[in-house]
Amino acid sequence: MKYEYEPQGVCSKKILLDIDDETKVINHVQFVGGCPGNTIGLSQLVKGQKADEVVRKLEGIRCGAKHTSCPDQLAQALRALTMVGVFLIAVLFTSCQETKPQRLEREARELTERTCPQRITPDGSVILDSIIYHDDGSNAIHYYYQVNTDDEGVLKLQLQKQELEKQLLSTVKNSIDLRHVKDMGVTIVSHFDRIRTDSLSRSRREEVLTFQFTKEDYH
Repeated sequence: MKYEYEPQGVCSKKILLDIDDETKVINHVQFVGGCPGNTIGLSQLVKGQKADEVVRKLEGIRCGAKHTSCPDQLAQALRALTMVGVFLIAVLFTSCQETKPQRLEREARELTERTCPQRITPDGSVILDSIIYHDDGSNAIHYYYQVNTDDEGVLKLQLQKQELEKQLLSTVKNSIDLRHVKDMGVTIVSHFDRIRTDSLSRSRREEVLTFQFTKEDYH
């Protein structure tokens, strides 16, 4: 899986990533711009490492008086990549037996069966439950995430809604693996829900955040 990310607040202009779909191991990282010695050294150090481990080590590092750094932006790129699950769906060309929507519906179902539940954050506070596309004319693919946190954690997420939305949209725009989905003009919807249990031990999903990106947003 190849991915392109536009960092914010640093000298680097672009981060190019290649990550193994199954193992989430980083195959290659290249920074465009920035200090060559530092970025090349960083790229070599993270090669062969698991993405979530790199996020854990690099997230929050600052460069001087800046609130971020190239290592932190690499961590943000990796986190954004997994948050939206862009590595979970890749639509190829239409076969003679299937239309593009039919193939997308099948791929989403098979990928859910094979990879979900998928831990998104290292601590398991966000888990991808399923990916659903219905060939019903709505032309929307839905990512369902389970948020495992208390009321304080939910409030914190909701207060960061604008920043999270910005990161998710950037991920969708820059994703190479989603290019066929975007070519189809598919609406990408991410549902972040919490599971609540009532006094009778009945479970229900409670919406925390929902983000929807149409072709007008990501093109």
